[in-house]
Amino acid sequence: MSFKNMGLINEKIFHFRKKTCGYTQEKFAKIGETSVTSLFNYEKGINTPGGDFIATIKNHFGDKLDLNWLLNDSIPVEPPIEMMVAELKAPYGYTDEEKKYIRKLIEIFRYKKKDTITAIKNNINVCLDTPDAEEKPAKKKE
Repeated sequence: MSFKNMGLINEKIFHFRKKTCGYTQEKFAKIGETSVTSLFNYEKGINTPGGDFIATIKNHFGDKLDLNWLLNDSIPVEPPIEMMVAELKAPYGYTDEEKKYIRKLIEIFRYKKKDTITAIKNNINVCLDTPDAEEKPAKKKE
């Protein structure tokens, strides 16, 4: 079985391998039980991956890889927040409440204004007592 007309699948495979997993083509090809050349061709859109490759990487990565995201070309390349939050399962051991707030932070950083993001960064830095060199300090009252 081959997934034809999947315009973004090549970009999504690249994104998942490189940005989500941080894997080299060699490591990811080994996981997908394919050659580096085949993986290169998938990522460049020269060839489309077959069902065996898709099933193999899904079996390896489990919930970390959302097949709906991978195979649906109407969903953008940037992975859905739910897929990112699913990565927060073991071994990290985040509680449901922590995952809820991490999800909210991701939403804010994606969709809110720069001023809102700067304010959140400043608040985090104050709470952790670790000023970020990129952030401007609050003005002193005279």
